[in-house]
Amino acid sequence: MTRRKVPAYKGGLSGEVDAPCDGAMLERTPFVRFVVLTAMLIAARCLAAQDSARVIVTGHLSGSSADIGDTLRFWLTIQNWSDSPIEGVRLDHLDTPGFEIYRRCWVQGAGRECGASGTSPDLAPASDPDRICARLEKGESRTVWGDLMAKRPNDAQNLIAVVSWSAANKARSSSVALLGHAASLTWWVRTWTGLRGFLKDVGVPILLLVMSIFFGVWQRFHEVKQTERAQLTETWSKMLPESHTIAKKYYIPMCGAFEKAIEYATRYRADKTSPDARKHQRMAFYWFSMLTWRTRNAVQKVGGYYFKNRIGEELVAHCWKKYSELYGEDEPTIQARSQLLDLLDGHMTFDAFVSLLHATGSDSKTKWETAWSHFEPWIGGDNCGRALPYLRAFLAILTFEANRPYKLWYGENLPMHLDGDAEATLNSLQVPGIEPEKIRAYIDAAKIGN
Repeated sequence: MTRRKVPAYKGGLSGEVDAPCDGAMLERTPFVRFVVLTAMLIAARCLAAQDSARVIVTGHLSGSSADIGDTLRFWLTIQNWSDSPIEGVRLDHLDTPGFEIYRRCWVQGAGRECGASGTSPDLAPASDPDRICARLEKGESRTVWGDLMAKRPNDAQNLIAVVSWSAANKARSSSVALLGHAASLTWWVRTWTGLRGFLKDVGVPILLLVMSIFFGVWQRFHEVKQTERAQLTETWSKMLPESHTIAKKYYIPMCGAFEKAIEYATRYRADKTSPDARKHQRMAFYWFSMLTWRTRNAVQKVGGYYFKNRIGEELVAHCWKKYSELYGEDEPTIQARSQLLDLLDGHMTFDAFVSLLHATGSDSKTKWETAWSHFEPWIGGDNCGRALPYLRAFLAILTFEANRPYKLWYGENLPMHLDGDAEATLNSLQVPGIEPEKIRAYIDAAKIGN
C-alpha cells in the first residue's frame, strides 16, 4: 500500500494529512470520494456559520400589548465578537404592525439618552436618527432602547428589527432581531382579552361550579315538582268522583233554581202591570224558595262549597251573604222563610208548591202566606234590584266551577259568563284574607276558561 497527500480544510488554513491509498483509490472508489466531499462541505458550512455569528443582534420588549396611544419599550443589543471593529451600525428597518417608533434613545435630544449619565458622545444627530453608533470595537457591545407607540389596532405578531453594519474593508452586513410578540389593542379588545383570560383561568371553574349548583337546585326543584304533581294527581283522582257526585246532586240543581229565580224576577220587574205579571211573581216566589232550599240543603249535607279554587268558594259565600242581607235578616223574615222551607223538598213541582196554600188540616197555608207576605213587596223593591247582581255572580261562579272538573273529558273548559253588573259586583266585594288583585285575577282567568 502507498500513501499520498490529501488536502484537508482547517478553518481556512491549508494543511495536509496522510491518508492510506492504494494507487488511484479516490478515483476508483465512489464511496470514499462521497465521504471526503461531504466532510469538506460540512466543515465549510460550520465555518460560515461561525463567521456570521461573530456579530450578534438580540432584542426584547417590555410587554406583550399596549392600548392605542400608549407606548411599548424595546431594547436592542449589538455584540461585536468579530476579529475587527465594525462601523456604521444602523437600524435599517422596523417591522412593527400597529406600532410606530416614537422615541430613540441614541438620538440627540431624545430626552433620556442611552448612557447612564446621559452624556454619551456617540449620539446620532437628529438628521440621521437610524444610526445607532458610529463604531463598535472588537469585543464591545452596545444596548439601546426605543419606544413604540400603538397607533392602529392589530393582533399579536412578531415585531422585527433589522440592524446593519460595515466590517473593515468589507461590504455591509445585516442581521434580524426578533423583539417579541406584541399587540396594539383598543379598550374594548383589551377588556375582552382580559375577560377571556379571566374566563379561561378562573371563569371556567366558577362557571362549572355555578352550573353544578344550578343543576343541583334544578334537580331538587324538579323532584319537588314531580312529588307535588304526583300528590296532586293522587288527590285529584280521589276528589274527582266526590266532586262529580257533589256537582250532580247539589250544584247542578242549584244552578237550575238560580237561573229560573233570576229569570222570573227579571220578567216581573220589567213589567209589573202585564197580564202575566202575577204568574211571574208566583213563579219567582217558587224558584226563590227552591234555590234557598237547595242551597241550604247543599251546605247542610256537603258542609260548604268545594271548588277547585278557594277564591271561588269565598266569592260565592259572600254573594250569598249579601243576598241574604238584602232579602232581610230580621227575625220574622228568617222565621217565615225557614218554616216554609221545612215544608219543601228538592223535587217539589210548582203545582205541589201552590197546593200548600189550599192544604187543609195543617198550618202549611199560614206558613206559605207568611213567607209570601215578606216576598211580595221585596221582589218589586230596590233591595231585590240590588240583590240580583249578586245572584247572577253566584250563578256564574257556580256554573263555571261545577263544570271545571270535566275539562279533561271535554277537552276544554267553558269560560265564565258575567254581565257587567255581576262583574262589577264581584270586583267590589271585600273578602277578608283575599286581596282585590287576586279577585280580579281569578275573574280574568275564569273569563277565558282558566
